[in-house]
Amino acid sequence: MTINRRDLIVGTTLSALLPKGQPFSPDGGPSQNYVNILLHGLFFMEFIGNVMVVTSPVVAGHEIKAGCGFLVDLPGGTNIDLTESDLCLGSTRCFPKSMLVIPRMSVGNITGAYALRITLPLPQEIVTLRHVQHKEMQGTCSGKTCTIFCNACEDRFGLLTCLRYLSKRNNPLNPLNFAFHAEHPEEPSVAHANHAYKAARGLFKGPGGFDLCFTKLGTTVGFDDGRPYGITLDDQRSLFERTPRPLYGAPTPVNCMMFGIGG
Repeated sequence: MTINRRDLIVGTTLSALLPKGQPFSPDGGPSQNYVNILLHGLFFMEFIGNVMVVTSPVVAGHEIKAGCGFLVDLPGGTNIDLTESDLCLGSTRCFPKSMLVIPRMSVGNITGAYALRITLPLPQEIVTLRHVQHKEMQGTCSGKTCTIFCNACEDRFGLLTCLRYLSKRNNPLNPLNFAFHAEHPEEPSVAHANHAYKAARGLFKGPGGFDLCFTKLGTTVGFDDGRPYGITLDDQRSLFERTPRPLYGAPTPVNCMMFGIGG
């Protein structure tokens, strides 16, 4: 049997995500074992039936990586299905108030080519980190989509999303933090952010409904306290922040946001 490079890389990724452990035993071991799926970069999330689908568009300059601590490169067009994995089905069917949500009627279904698509069970919980105040967007955003900053239920939104699951197995790490990155590895720039949002329009059946454009990046975003969820500062780092170069840049309010698709 011949295994192509894409299947080998994806298989390696899933092995890291779902390490071999022992099924739960009523006689011992932790009663709850968690897996945190951490999303960094430009992603669109949607609920479809009993699954959550996470999609990242094809953007020149973006790197697609995944891993638990150590990251591996994923080929463009990778499609990962975790619905039959050791992740337990949760009951969350709505996005938290700290997420930016685009109405389905504005953009339609996702029908275009993607760089990465992940299909997961419904999560137990959705947590946002690395928060930005909505007032950062005032005077810098143009386009019809900018109304999402006015219609939001909270005065802040997160640049990092954690999909939290109970695991069917006692994993060696509890929680197991597994990251997916779809972002630029270099210092953020407003030109790249606008290029990425323009490229993202190609995902949608109604591309005209997603027309974000910005004139400035805003201030850089710090870390949040993820310890209640077992998320460390290192887990929160973007690709740029993981490089050995001096840190003279970091995520900003517009590079790169992630979105839920509602309705």
